[in-house]
Amino acid sequence: MEGEAIIGICGYYVPKIDNNAMWLGWLAINDEYRKKGYATKAIEWLQKECSEKLHINTFRVYTARDNEPALALYKKLGYVQENTPHKIAIVLTKNGEAWGKEPVW
Repeated sequence: MEGEAIIGICGYYVPKIDNNAMWLGWLAINDEYRKKGYATKAIEWLQKECSEKLHINTFRVYTARDNEPALALYKKLGYVQENTPHKIAIVLTKNGEAWGKEPVW
């Protein structure tokens, strides 16, 4: 929130098949608040919380290959693109082992 305004939403999940990793489930920042660092702050906060409270230090995200703003953000935060077989989406990982599996969805 900025003051009392809701500026966006983000969330994560820890799937049973990859319970050593946090997956960023969704991230959306309202248009008027973009390019102000809120997405970076949200992701960094989630990583810190998962690290401290869940003892998770591997972070993953699944996004469209052509989502250039998201890819730039994730790469800026240290995520590395994995060799995923999908034509329209990719997995990026920060820390830990490469995913190496197709997501179950």
